[in-house]
Amino acid sequence: MGWLVAHEALNTVDKLISYGMDVDAGCLLCGQTNESLNHLYFACQDKEESFDVLRSKDTGCSFPLVIDLDWWSSRGGTNVQRGVQIALFLGAIYSIWYQRNKCRLDAVLVHPNQIALQVIEGVRNRTRGREKEIKNANDVNWLCHRHLM
Repeated sequence: MGWLVAHEALNTVDKLISYGMDVDAGCLLCGQTNESLNHLYFACQDKEESFDVLRSKDTGCSFPLVIDLDWWSSRGGTNVQRGVQIALFLGAIYSIWYQRNKCRLDAVLVHPNQIALQVIEGVRNRTRGREKEIKNANDVNWLCHRHLM
């Protein structure tokens, strides 16, 4: 999903319209403007709430709302810490697309906080599954402090 977003390869409504399809152009998540990749991931208010929860004090993680590979590769911290932050970010990218599709196909809208909590739980489960591999005490403390282990 991250690659598709970074390369603007998702079939958002603006692209479908440019292909000649007759679809409603509005963003189903916020209803405030037309759906485009830029809007869906970087301007939609509904999405903002999901990212805000992921960047909250509970996770203690911070990341930009852009796909900037230079920023991600220059991040401080250990490989485990960077990996967890990337997993949170990519989980949000996937979950927002999934929610958009669920809303479009099934007319079901999930609250942004629920989306974020699902992403956090997925990362937490993934981290717990690799608990024996994480030997650095700083990483264990970092994960425990963020309730990710």
